[in-house]
Amino acid sequence: MSEWKFVGHCFDGDHFEIEGVNVWSRGWQSTGTQATIGDPLYTWQSHTFSVYTITDGHKVIEFAAGEFSNTVWGFFQRVPPKTPRQARPRHPMPEDIKITLETRGLMLAYLSRPAYQQNDYLGWISYAKRPETRQKRINQMLDELHKGDVYMKMAWQPKK
Repeated sequence: MSEWKFVGHCFDGDHFEIEGVNVWSRGWQSTGTQATIGDPLYTWQSHTFSVYTITDGHKVIEFAAGEFSNTVWGFFQRVPPKTPRQARPRHPMPEDIKITLETRGLMLAYLSRPAYQQNDYLGWISYAKRPETRQKRINQMLDELHKGDVYMKMAWQPKK
């Protein structure tokens, strides 16, 4: 079944709004498609309703509607698809940071951190505009890795 959410029901012709528009006051335009929808009350039942659009100025509202029983109409709207989370850009490790982590004996501490923290540190350092700022950020990362319970000046505990 498609993802549709129940928005309400009413008797034939009763005032009923979807997105602030009374559905009975607009001409319904069939999309030529149907939606198979689970009944909101009798969850083991499903209905096949026609899909319509109505317009209000420049706004087009899509909905599925049909009679649950004699003159009792049910209205549904499509659930918008979930947008995938946008992945953060992956930042390569600069050679000088790799050498510093190895020299200070902090590479294992760095690699023990979650991938997002490793990436955040590298991105944060690489976005510095001035050499002094970059060095200050490297020093903060090294200090936090040495302490082990801090990330970006916030308390942090590794998952056990």
